Amino acid sequence: MKVGSVAVDRRRLAWIECPDAEQQVEPATVRPNCVYAGDSVNTVYVVAGKRFRQAPVQLDAGEGVDPRSVAIRDGKVYLTRDGKRRHAAVPLA
Repeated sequence: MKVGSVAVDRRRLAWIECPDAEQQVEPATVRPNCVYAGDSVNTVYVVAGKRFRQAPVQLDAGEGVDPRSVAIRDGKVYLTRDGKRRHAAVPLA
């Protein structure tokens, strides 16, 4: 597993995970797969709570997820998918 980007605030942690080259269905290339949207199927996860002890929750996944785009502001996780900025409110557990 590779991590494209990470965002954290006092009670939320979010990251975008990219598959390792051997996990990809397509033939491996020398080009890194955790740099641009469309290079691999990237998955966005979030954990919320006092000590991040809960299991991660998957927010989104797909080739259109930009692995460098995760951010947290005002209790929302932001990411870019297919060139559009999206967000999801993340309640505290």
